Amino acid sequence: MTQSLPKYFTICQKIISRIKQGKLLPGMRIPSEHEIIARYRVSNTTARKILQEIEDTGWAVRIKGKGTFVRTANVERTATRILGFTRNMIEAGYTPSTKVLGARTLKTGYSAIVNDRFYAMRGPVYAIRRLRFADDV
Repeated sequence: MTQSLPKYFTICQKIISRIKQGKLLPGMRIPSEHEIIARYRVSNTTARKILQEIEDTGWAVRIKGKGTFVRTANVERTATRILGFTRNMIEAGYTPSTKVLGARTLKTGYSAIVNDRFYAMRGPVYAIRRLRFADDV
């Protein structure tokens, strides 16, 4: 028995394929939620999921009230391959840089809750605030 892929995933791959083939160029608008509903006969929930998936994988950016547009340069993100900022930017053709906004040593015994997990720190803990840039933007 062959297991088929979810419909939203198949449609995402079709749209991403159009981007890769150059049929949808950087800055071009991706089909809207309503256009996806009409063209592929899916629910609005599925259409939203398709657009979210395309954005989450780095192929597009949503601009509220305007639509979803093909990114200038794709920085592909997947759950199985998380790259550092510097490597992502270099692979996308940008020159990465960093500006340190502040750095301080927190007192010993500092604790934090991150993603609903409690962390008790031992030894010196450094808090660094930084701003990351791609091509000085």
